[in-house]
Amino acid sequence: MSLSPQQVGLAITAAACLIGLAIAQFNRWRIYSGYREIQNDIRRLARSLGGEISRENDDVIIKGSYARLPITVRFSNADDMPGVMLMAGVPATFSMTIVGATVQAAGGGRMPVRTNDPVFDSRFSLRTNQPLEAKLFLTPNTVNTLKRLCCSGGTRLALERGELVLSEALVPQDAAQHMMLHVRQVQELSADLGEMPGAHEVKVTPFQRKRHIVRRAVIAIGGVAALVMLFTGGMMTRNSPPPKTQDSSGVLPIDARMIPNLAGWRVATTDSYDPVILNWMKGHELKPQGRIHGDFSGKGNPADVAYFLVSDDGSRRVVVLSEGKLRYDGRFDSLLGVVLLPKSDIDSIDWPDNRQPGGVDGDGLILIRKANEPTNDVVFFTRNGSPYFVKPLKYDNISVQ
Repeated sequence: MSLSPQQVGLAITAAACLIGLAIAQFNRWRIYSGYREIQNDIRRLARSLGGEISRENDDVIIKGSYARLPITVRFSNADDMPGVMLMAGVPATFSMTIVGATVQAAGGGRMPVRTNDPVFDSRFSLRTNQPLEAKLFLTPNTVNTLKRLCCSGGTRLALERGELVLSEALVPQDAAQHMMLHVRQVQELSADLGEMPGAHEVKVTPFQRKRHIVRRAVIAIGGVAALVMLFTGGMMTRNSPPPKTQDSSGVLPIDARMIPNLAGWRVATTDSYDPVILNWMKGHELKPQGRIHGDFSGKGNPADVAYFLVSDDGSRRVVVLSEGKLRYDGRFDSLLGVVLLPKSDIDSIDWPDNRQPGGVDGDGLILIRKANEPTNDVVFFTRNGSPYFVKPLKYDNISVQ
């Protein structure tokens, strides 16, 4: 019995889909073998990092990124390896290790360093070969972040030039949420490391996704099937366009295409701002906004925009788009408000040593993290297109026009 051109095309398409499904199922079985109980956490974590999951010997590895930082998470069942390791590219200029006080650390420095936090110093041992750099880095805010990162006696944190490695002896419960909290804390440390002398000389290479050859092969086979149907005289039915999904985030469609993982996020409203911050903004004639126009590139590009986003669980997110590119995507457990700082008004803020930030591209954003405590907040700029953070001494006398 002969087949019609339409039947031939459908048969080829069905065979290609079955082959693709079989390959995907085999890869999924191979990757999660030995990790079935945490496979859902692994998938959620990979989605949050926009990453790829792979298998290396007996370990499962996720490679992705967060706020432009390359992130690698490794899960291991080996007896001589930590249960989970988090590796991040950061602008570190010195080496330092932090381990439990009862653990004998290998490497990381000969000289002990204290944080002036008695409880933390009694639980953990800090060592380095560059004590001056370490002391400069260990501000109260940084120590507070380190305390959250070192959440158990089995934690080990190592800083080397350009890299941070955090390991925990056992895989934590709710691994996806636990590790994403640590990723956000690493991003905070990275911002602090970026303000250290010489940090601009440390190159952090962004993560790049691999090309999926098998997936493209399946698509190519499907294309061949479509051509068979077209050029053998089969009647093609006009496909109706897919229904447009309603976007409730409030982000403009032209901007949403550049922002990953928007599901569950929405543009902040006045109610998203802290009442104390709202009162301060009203006194300075500043308007709370979720979509903030600014000249972040310094080139007068009308498409430059920043978004202050909130999620259902109370998390906050700041996204900056400039010159048609995603320049910054940072997430915070809490953020009381975001205020535009025009480049022309930089001198209205008190900076350390009375030195204004140099070499910034254009306008900035004041990220207010604690009410009535300006020194806990940061100001975001771009410098040569890359994120650049500066801590002000005082911003609440700002006189933005």
